[in-house]
Amino acid sequence: MIKFGFYGILWASILTWSIGFLYFYKASGRKFKIIFNFSLAEVARLLKIGFPIFIMGFVYMTLRNIDRIMIIRLLDRESLGFYTIALMVSVYMAQVPNLVYAVIFPRFYQAYGETQDIFAIKDLFVRPTLVFAYFFPILIGIVILGLPLLLKYILPAYMPGLFPAYILLLGCSFVALINMPGYLLIALNKQIYMVAIGIFSIIVGVVLIYIFVDRFQFGLAGVAIGTSIAHFLYSTILISVAFRNYTKSFFSHFKFFLELYFPFFWALTALLILRGFVFESSGNFFGDFSVIFYKGLIFLVSCVPLILYGNKRTAILTLLKNKYILKRR
Repeated sequence: MIKFGFYGILWASILTWSIGFLYFYKASGRKFKIIFNFSLAEVARLLKIGFPIFIMGFVYMTLRNIDRIMIIRLLDRESLGFYTIALMVSVYMAQVPNLVYAVIFPRFYQAYGETQDIFAIKDLFVRPTLVFAYFFPILIGIVILGLPLLLKYILPAYMPGLFPAYILLLGCSFVALINMPGYLLIALNKQIYMVAIGIFSIIVGVVLIYIFVDRFQFGLAGVAIGTSIAHFLYSTILISVAFRNYTKSFFSHFKFFLELYFPFFWALTALLILRGFVFESSGNFFGDFSVIFYKGLIFLVSCVPLILYGNKRTAILTLLKNKYILKRR
């Protein structure tokens, strides 16, 4: 690897997989033949379904990376370095919903495959989305309050990336809501809508970032704001298109979005009142920790009504209690 550099890493990866395959083939003792039997009609049918999904993945990956692309285009490498902390935190937070949805989506597709009735799976579409709408902004708020302490005393060189991290974390609240609408559109073979929505969101994001950075000189904060608005647009349009399969009533859509986004604004208001986006270090770790701890405690108390009503709508806390606490007793 040292001698051949990057290409050595690639060849080492290929050889590792090849040797592993040959070993398991010999060790298993199973014999099989590879038979090439192509049906052009079947290939065309599968491409019609799969190609938009492939393009959709590429478009979504681009949407999630427009901030990095625009930083290189409009700013410099040092700015990208400061922005890394915002990327790191937001990427990790965005993985939390994916871990949960990874358990849900096989059941979602199974239920739809058995019934072919989208109304029979409406609860599987609505409830997980509401769970993250009610509870994820609270988790985001806790991370926002605690992040300055981490940067100040462990990674002080990255403090310029703190405010962009705040903005990207807020944007993660919208990213957490896109999975179930996406699964529904794929189940209905309407994934091409996701491609169009993604491309539109990318264009809007690029334009906004350019305006905020080049015209208004907002720097990294402008990049984060433009990116988060693009994520908000993608989430809102995607949910609306998916929810139209259940109802086209404007009032029903308005009511659904009000319930989805109200918890976000509740948590945001609590953070603003607590001055959660302002970090004034005393220079003493324990002093700063005490301030953040009390802010976090007050924030959680202020979100208790949100938690109680969210549990009333989704029964998620009751489910977890019955499954993991009462069951052990």
